[in-house]
Amino acid sequence: MSQGLSKPKIVSQSPQLEDAGNSVLRTVAEGAATFTGAWALTLPNGVVRETTVVASNEPTTLGGTLTFEYSDDGITNNGISEPRPIQNFSAVRDFDLMNFGKYYRVIFTPSRALVGIEIVSIKTILHTQFGGQFVRLAGQEIEESNAAMPQAFAYIKAFNEVTGISENIRVENGGLRVSTAKAKTYRGAFRNAASPFALSIGVTAMNPVQVASLWHAASSLLQLKIKKCVFHMRDVSNAGDITVDLLRITTQPTGGTVITPSIADPADPAPEAVSRALPAVAGAEAAVIYTFGLKLSNSDKNISINLLDELAVNDIKAPTILAGVGGGFAIVVRSSTTTTLTGYVDMTFAETQL
Repeated sequence: MSQGLSKPKIVSQSPQLEDAGNSVLRTVAEGAATFTGAWALTLPNGVVRETTVVASNEPTTLGGTLTFEYSDDGITNNGISEPRPIQNFSAVRDFDLMNFGKYYRVIFTPSRALVGIEIVSIKTILHTQFGGQFVRLAGQEIEESNAAMPQAFAYIKAFNEVTGISENIRVENGGLRVSTAKAKTYRGAFRNAASPFALSIGVTAMNPVQVASLWHAASSLLQLKIKKCVFHMRDVSNAGDITVDLLRITTQPTGGTVITPSIADPADPAPEAVSRALPAVAGAEAAVIYTFGLKLSNSDKNISINLLDELAVNDIKAPTILAGVGGGFAIVVRSSTTTTLTGYVDMTFAETQL
């Protein structure tokens, strides 16, 4: 008895689109103000399911109300709204809704003013189920639907501290989908803009010199993470015991040369952190993160000291300063003798929302 082969099928998909007009990041700057999204057209091609993900980095005591309003003309509420009370933001909240009008918008009212480093992120994602134009090839069948199909959606917004990647994890009809968006990444070359490119680093015996600094203001909305840090020494004038430290600083350096880091993705904005080479007024030193020591003769040249390797950060937590917290990092050189070194610092860092 012969057995027939099943034909391959083409199955219509459910496109996904983030609605920027109904997505927002709320910080202490907005206080207790209500966020009202823009009326958005939800039925250009069929029935739309909307999932709004609400998350926060800290405020376990913050609550509020997330309201979904609907409109037939994009101007006036049609009388249908769905308020969703939120007791706290200690976990991500997902809302999977069917729309009740041609337009919709999201309104968020916090239970109190945001304080400290509290951040609330509201992200609205549309899922459209519609029929489209399909071409059947030889030996194929087509499955499609012009109406909403029973589906289960769940979104989780997660941040991977190891890789520095923000991830959307989606479960749909029993299948797992993961999309990743790399953290905003910057590279600072702390050196002279013109030849000779190497910095001249004059060190008095046993006195620290901050060769490079990275300052993260208390007004910053993003976290700062150091991913890589290398000190390249070209030469040294006098022999001595040298130490190079990557450490935290608690006050803002001033003076010196402001460095403009390169941006890995041209679509990203300039970094919030401020980079300086050889600041005139050093930041106050705090905890040492990594240190390296070596004994140099005045004939030693072209030595690279890897204080933090980006591959190692994959296995450990990267040095971090939280959003809304003032602080920074610095590369500090000390010598047992008075000497002059020439060299520069190469530092890669990331700024992330969570």
